[in-house]
Amino acid sequence: MIVIFLIVPVLILSAFWLRQGNKGSNKESGRETPSNESVAGKEPNNEPDRVTSSYELIAEADYQCGGGKQIQASYFKGPTTTTKPGEPPIPSGKVDLALSDGRRMSLLETISASGIRYSTSDESVIFWSKGETAFIIENNLETYADCAERIWTLGNEQLDRAALDFILSRKELSWQTETGSKNFCIFQNLAPERKLFPFYLWVRCGEYKMEGGQLRELSGTSVPIKLDYPNEQSSYDLGKFSLSIPGDGSLYDKDVKRIFPPEIWDRLHFESGPLNERVRQQALKYFGQNN
Repeated sequence: MIVIFLIVPVLILSAFWLRQGNKGSNKESGRETPSNESVAGKEPNNEPDRVTSSYELIAEADYQCGGGKQIQASYFKGPTTTTKPGEPPIPSGKVDLALSDGRRMSLLETISASGIRYSTSDESVIFWSKGETAFIIENNLETYADCAERIWTLGNEQLDRAALDFILSRKELSWQTETGSKNFCIFQNLAPERKLFPFYLWVRCGEYKMEGGQLRELSGTSVPIKLDYPNEQSSYDLGKFSLSIPGDGSLYDKDVKRIFPPEIWDRLHFESGPLNERVRQQALKYFGQNN
């Protein structure tokens, strides 16, 4: 169902499929749980007994980092520890990491003023997760930097840019109703585990204009699409991209089942707030730099 925003903002109701932001979920996964095999080139440390205690998998996330590096993270909730009145809670979780350099490690949750922090017992390796971002510090050096969840990327910046340029060029997704307005589009990757075409995305586009110091959204759309390309390559011709969009009204459910594989169907129901805010922030940044 294509949701059209015209003059009056419309609230999109759905349940947001975001693993990092939904660490309270209790969905099991078939991913192999990494073990603490190596840490920063050293032998793994002997962690406290609670590493081998009962843990509950609560979330998984794939991060794309600077320099082409990647992190697979599995987040676990640990046993609850009772504290005295007035004392802060004792962190009891852990994270299992699989790094793109081939290493696997298991780190314990530690006290953190912001985000969620995990480390080895000697603090030689620290993994810090903050919202949709993360980084790794090893022996006081940041070895995995600028890491963001793959839900906002297709795997590399060049492909992301080409996909967005194509989306912005499509009149059924992005259009202009007033002179001086500017269109912005973002996407959420509904299947970040996929590395090859086709990609399944939720696209949010908006037409914005700054008037009297206030940002206005004049029109917009929010819709799932299937994005395809005839072959994988390092450069992309916008004329060779293709997309499929489910029809509106009574056609929507039938088209969803025709266009998207079954594992995607449940992912089409999510909280749209983060998408709306991200495209709005793009517009604010643009008009702030050009006014």
